[in-house]
Amino acid sequence: MAGLQGHRRPLDDRGPDPKGVDVGLGLARTGADNAWIRTSSRNWNAILQTIPVTPNQNYVLRGWVRTSGHGTGADVNTVFFGIRMAGLWPPVEQHFGPGPAGRYQEIVQPFNPGNRTAVTVFCGFWGLGRDGWIQFDHLSVLRA
Repeated sequence: MAGLQGHRRPLDDRGPDPKGVDVGLGLARTGADNAWIRTSSRNWNAILQTIPVTPNQNYVLRGWVRTSGHGTGADVNTVFFGIRMAGLWPPVEQHFGPGPAGRYQEIVQPFNPGNRTAVTVFCGFWGLGRDGWIQFDHLSVLRA
């Protein structure tokens, strides 16, 4: 793993390429910080966080994501945003991209953890084999 650059939160990462947290750079949708992944490989890269949940409750995962490209040849065409739950495949997730030119878009994914007491929230993408990136901000998991 490449490790998170600028990391200040209890986040985990998957994949060998650069990813991190922009701290106070003015790239966030709200607040001071946002997470990012950037790669020119064809690898899977993601940022994850495992969180506690109450079994059998309905939840909504919300987050704001923006992608590179927008017709420049560096379009990230599919971002994966969702929840991984032990013993359940595939993950409960949204696929989307590219986003509106240079702007964050809100992604909403409802879920119910069943009998689980923890889930893993993630955002990631498969590299395009050329430069591409995603930034995400203001993720929240709330009871529905």
